[in-house]
Amino acid sequence: MILSVTIHPLLERRLLYNKISLGAHHRNPIEELKPGGKGINVCRQINKFGIRSLAYTFLGGNNGKVIKHILSEEKIDFTFIQTKNETRYSVITIDETNRSATTFFGPDYIILPGEADEFKIKLEKMIRNCEIAVFSGSSPCKETNSIFPFGIEIANKYDKISVCDTYGIHLKDCIDQSPTILHNNISEIKNSLNISLNDEKEKSARIVARLSEFLRYSLYDLAQDKVPVEKEIQLLKDYIELESIRLNHTKIKFRLEDDGSVNKIASLLMIPLIENAFKYSPDNSSAYIDIQLYIKRRKLVFSVENSVDPDRQLEHKGGIGLSNFKKRLELYYPDKYEYTAENNETVYTARLNIDFLWK
Repeated sequence: MILSVTIHPLLERRLLYNKISLGAHHRNPIEELKPGGKGINVCRQINKFGIRSLAYTFLGGNNGKVIKHILSEEKIDFTFIQTKNETRYSVITIDETNRSATTFFGPDYIILPGEADEFKIKLEKMIRNCEIAVFSGSSPCKETNSIFPFGIEIANKYDKISVCDTYGIHLKDCIDQSPTILHNNISEIKNSLNISLNDEKEKSARIVARLSEFLRYSLYDLAQDKVPVEKEIQLLKDYIELESIRLNHTKIKFRLEDDGSVNKIASLLMIPLIENAFKYSPDNSSAYIDIQLYIKRRKLVFSVENSVDPDRQLEHKGGIGLSNFKKRLELYYPDKYEYTAENNETVYTARLNIDFLWK
C-alpha cells in the first residue's frame, strides 16, 4: 500500500467560461469543485493504475466537509486529522477559448500544535502498515514544518521507501533525514536550498527526466524484492547525477564493470552507502567521492570512498539507513557477503563483496 501524506490540502473551485475578457463581467460559468494538494493528486493518479493507496491529511470547517464528500465520490481512500480552522481554498478561472487558467489562492490556514502532534502519532502507525510513504506539497505553517522530516525518519526506522516531493524551508530538514527518493523540480531545489544550478535547458531537462525515471522505478518496479542488475545500475547512475547537483566543488567518480554474470539483485541495496558519501561530503576544493562497482564471474565488488566533514559525522551520528542496509544483507545474502567500513576522520571507505556462486 502507498501512503500519500498532504499537510496543505485545499478545495479548488473551478469556474469554466467560454471566454474571459479583462475588466468585463462574466456570468453563469460551469462550476466544478475538486480536492487539491499534491498528495491527494498522487492518490488520484495511483488509483488509475489499480494500486492501493491512502491519502492522509488535515481537514477542517465546511471546506473540509466538501473535500471528504468528493473524495468518497471519487473512491479515494483517505483519513484525516480534524482541525479547528477552515481548510484553505482556491478559485481557478478557466478560459476555454484561449485554453488558459488563472488561480487565486485563499489564505494559508493555521494548524494548532496539538493537531500537528496528533498527526504525527497517527502517521507513525500508518507508516508501519505501508510499503511506500509519499510526502508531497508545501507546509502551511511553522507548526507543520517538522511533520515530513519526522515521517521520513519513521519510514527509515521501519525500512519503508520514502518519497520526498516538497519545497520550502523544511526541505533541508527532509533531506537530512535521508529520504529514499528526492523528487523536486529545478526551481524548487534552487529556491528552497539556495543552490546555484546551471540553467542550460538541455541540462535541466536531463535532470528532470532522471527525477521522473527515478520515481517511476521506485514506485512501480520494486513490487519484486529483486530487480534486474542493469536496472539497478541505471538507478545508481541516476541517483549519483541527482545528488551531484547539490554539490559545487566535490570531485565525483563512478567506475563500473559488469560482465553480465549476475541477473538480479536486491533492489536499492547499495543506495545507503552512496547516500552517506554525499551526506558527509564537506563540498570543498579537496573533497571527493570515488564509487566503484565490479561484477565478474558471479561476484560483486562494490566500494565507496569519500572525504568527510568530521562535524557533520557527529551531527548525523546514528545511521538508521546503514542499520537497515545491514539487515537487508542478512535477509537476502546470509553467509554470502562481506561488508567493512573504515573511518580515519578525514576519509571514509565502505566495501561490500557478495558471492552469488553460493545458492
